[in-house]
Amino acid sequence: ALNPIWLGQIRELDTTGGNVLLHKILQAFLESAPNNMRQIEQAIINGDADSLRQSAHALKSSSGNIGAENLSALLKQLEAHGRTRELTHAETLQESLQQHYQQAITEINKILSPS
Repeated sequence: ALNPIWLGQIRELDTTGGNVLLHKILQAFLESAPNNMRQIEQAIINGDADSLRQSAHALKSSSGNIGAENLSALLKQLEAHGRTRELTHAETLQESLQQHYQQAITEINKILSPS
């Protein structure tokens, strides 16, 4: 769910030589993503194409920043559906969106709290 090459590039940017920067980025994602997911779900339920576009765009960007490429790709599709106001197509992506989101969250939690 998270591209290990991308995670490695984030680690290389860390001047401490550890995982401080990566952990900060992943923690920021964990803090903002649930709200964006709720906004996306509400936008689809309410038929609010503009909110769907905005929320999908925000989460797409942060997903891309952590290397969650599949999640980011789905959000790009949802953003496009919001732009074109094709919300019936957006509904069909919801289950897949939830699966990819949960996979990303699971991997993030493994990185942040290794056993």
